[in-house]
Amino acid sequence: MRTLRIAFSDFIFGRNDRDRMASFNQQDNVFTRLLAKEYDVRVVPMAEAEVLVYSTFGEAHRAFRGRKVFYTSENVLPDFDACDHAITFSHLPEDPRHYRLPQYIFYVDDARRLMKGAGFDAEASLRAKTKFCNFVVSNPRCPQRNQFFRRLNR
Repeated sequence: MRTLRIAFSDFIFGRNDRDRMASFNQQDNVFTRLLAKEYDVRVVPMAEAEVLVYSTFGEAHRAFRGRKVFYTSENVLPDFDACDHAITFSHLPEDPRHYRLPQYIFYVDDARRLMKGAGFDAEASLRAKTKFCNFVVSNPRCPQRNQFFRRLNR
């Protein structure tokens, strides 16, 4: 199995116990677990990495000169002048460097239930509901989310 030296930057890394609850774990995360199926993954300092996965919470990635993968679950489009590939929840079907990974995928027990033709009947599910949902928004500048809310509310 080929060794892959990977580094992470510009994520939220916890400085105390409370921060760590919501922070990014560099050793055990969705990237290291998926890559471990094909590689012997070694998380190393950025200066020793072949690949850097970075996010939106800093500028350290700018110093890295190897292959870069941008990841965010924020409402931020990738800058392909700064990265080789991107993983976001945006819809960019024309760009082969982009992979769409909706944030909700991390919160469902079986993602196949969300796909058409996989036995999930959205209409039946809606008919079974007797109450509306709670919708809390802290960023009003997300047109896709706001459009989704308006459609759902109808």
